Amino acid sequence: MIPTPALARLIQRIMPMRNYRDVSKRSWALAPACRRHEASAVFHASDVSRILGVSELSTLSLQMERIYGGLRQHGATVAHWIPHVQLCHGHVVRPTASLRVGAEPMPWFDKPLKARVSQAVLASTQYGVRYFGHWLLDDLPLTLAAQSLGEAINVIPQFSNHQCSYLKLSNTGSRTLMDATVDEFIIIDDAGQNRYKAERLMDLRSRLLLHFPAPKPSKIMILRKNSGSNRTLLNEAEIAHKLSQQGFQILSPLETDAENLIQACLGASIVAGVEGSHLAHALLCMAPGNTLLTIQPPYRFDATLKDWCDCKQIRYAFTVGEPCNNGAFQTPFHQIDRLLQQLC
Repeated sequence: MIPTPALARLIQRIMPMRNYRDVSKRSWALAPACRRHEASAVFHASDVSRILGVSELSTLSLQMERIYGGLRQHGATVAHWIPHVQLCHGHVVRPTASLRVGAEPMPWFDKPLKARVSQAVLASTQYGVRYFGHWLLDDLPLTLAAQSLGEAINVIPQFSNHQCSYLKLSNTGSRTLMDATVDEFIIIDDAGQNRYKAERLMDLRSRLLLHFPAPKPSKIMILRKNSGSNRTLLNEAEIAHKLSQQGFQILSPLETDAENLIQACLGASIVAGVEGSHLAHALLCMAPGNTLLTIQPPYRFDATLKDWCDCKQIRYAFTVGEPCNNGAFQTPFHQIDRLLQQLC
C-alpha cells in the first residue's frame, strides 16, 4: 500500500519513519569511498580570529577541518532501488518512509495520482532544488549518474534562465516529474567528493567548452549584490572598482546571461566574490590549478565551496570581513590585496 499525503503525515506522527536506505530492496556502489590529502586554504592568520559564527547548516569544527586541510574521508556514491513509491509534489513517499526533496511542503490532501511510471532515477537533491550552487555542483553531476541507470527525473517545477542555459549547453536534461506512482525507483547517495564526482564535474566542463572559443586567461570578480540570504558586503562596489584597476573583469549574474558568465569563467585563473551560490558559475567552469577567492561575512563563515575546490583541484582562498549593522559587513581592500599577493 502506498499512503496518501494525509496518511503519510499521520504515520509520521504516530510511529518512527524509516530512512529510504532501510526500505530499499537493493543497494550497490557506483563508486567507492576514498581518503585524500587536501591542501590548506590560503588565508591570513588574522582572518580566523574574525570569525564570529558559521552557517546554520554547519559547525565551526567542520569549517576548520575544511580550511586547514589534511587527510579527509569522502563518501561512496551508492544507488538504492526502491519498489512502489509515490511522488507527491516532489516528495518521495512509501509506507513508514518518506524523503523530502521538493521545495514546497507535502500537502495534507491531494487529488488521486493519474500518472504511472515504470522506472525512474531521482536527479534532484534537497539543497539542489533550493539553492542554485547546489543545483549546479550537485544536481547536474547527479543527473549524469542517474542517466547511466535509467530515466533521470527532477522535481523542479520551473527552471531559471541560467539553469535552462546550463541544461542545454551541457546536454544533461531530465524529465520533470512532480506527482506520479513509480513502480521501480532509484535514489543515489552522491554527497561524497570522490573520484567519480570529480570525473563528472570535469565532463560537464568539457561539454561547456564545446560551445565556446578557446578560453582566454582572465581574472574575474562575480558580484553578489543583494541576491540570496542577507550577507551584504557594503563596500562591494569599491572593491570591484579597485580590482578592475588591477585587470579584473566585473560580472553580475543578475545582469549577465549564463553564456557570458561561462565563457568568462572557463579561462579564469582567479575568481573573487562574496561567499555564495553565484560563485558556482566559476567552480564548474574553472580548470584545475586555478583559484577561487571568497570574501566571507564574519557572522556566517562558510567554506563549503572548498569541498568542490578540493574535488576539482582548485585552490581555495578566503578573507573575513568586519561586522556592520543589520547583518551587513565590510572588508577593507588591503585584506584582499594582501591575499592576492599571497597567491602570486
